[in-house]
Amino acid sequence: MTKLNAAWHKVHRMPKNPTVKQRLTWHTAHTKHCGCRPFPAALRKQLETMK
Repeated sequence: MTKLNAAWHKVHRMPKNPTVKQRLTWHTAHTKHCGCRPFPAALRKQLETMK
């Protein structure tokens, strides 16, 4: 894990009551630009079942 990118988090807030697609999009961008925490395992499982 890397240090928190506070500037990125300030601009890129997770939507309120996000859809699965919104969560996937946000976490994918988060991993690329911040990565202060790992991609959620439960969401990764959902992604694998969607393929």
